[in-house]
Amino acid sequence: MRAGGALGAIAILGVVATACSDEPSPVSSDMSSRDITITVAIDGTAERTRVSGYFATPSSQVRLVGGDTLTVVTETTARHLALRDSTFQIDLPPYGGPVAVRLTRPEGRGGDVEARARVAPPFVVRPPDAARASAPVTVTWEGGTRRDFATTLSLTGPCITPQSRPLGLDTGSYTFNAGELEKKGVAARCSVTAKVVKKLDTAVQSATVDFPITP
Repeated sequence: MRAGGALGAIAILGVVATACSDEPSPVSSDMSSRDITITVAIDGTAERTRVSGYFATPSSQVRLVGGDTLTVVTETTARHLALRDSTFQIDLPPYGGPVAVRLTRPEGRGGDVEARARVAPPFVVRPPDAARASAPVTVTWEGGTRRDFATTLSLTGPCITPQSRPLGLDTGSYTFNAGELEKKGVAARCSVTAKVVKKLDTAVQSATVDFPITP
């Protein structure tokens, strides 16, 4: 299978899809494609892209039968998936772009079923130099993600006041004001974690970095 060609005709519409065919299944009612729903979630980092999800029917767990194949397809790869208790999970190399989870069925079983999602490209968060809680602190990363992705930045650590910022635009940097991170009664150096999350529906790409900060 040529992965890029397989995705070329896919319109990325959402993360849940059901088959449109009303053909009856010769196997069992719970395996009729018209009753099957696939939900997919993506958890991406700079190290791997985890694709997971589950199948559902109104009556029982989904079971694959002879001739059914379950595949995850991206612009760079296509991998077969195993289905266990109606769930699936696979780790792929770091990736950004459209993803499809596809159940392909022989003729007469009600048609194929597919779920689609789009994940932001992998990125790296860069720590500030010589950060002080009493001074402005700037965190940077690779920005420029499409507007339909929701981007958030958070800072946590034992010696600062935790912060979380939803960002209207993925500009690739954010500056916390002087004193904004100071924590009353704490005057010690500690390690702080900065985390940036880029999310579209159930597809998440995230990156973190730890850095020292002084009062």
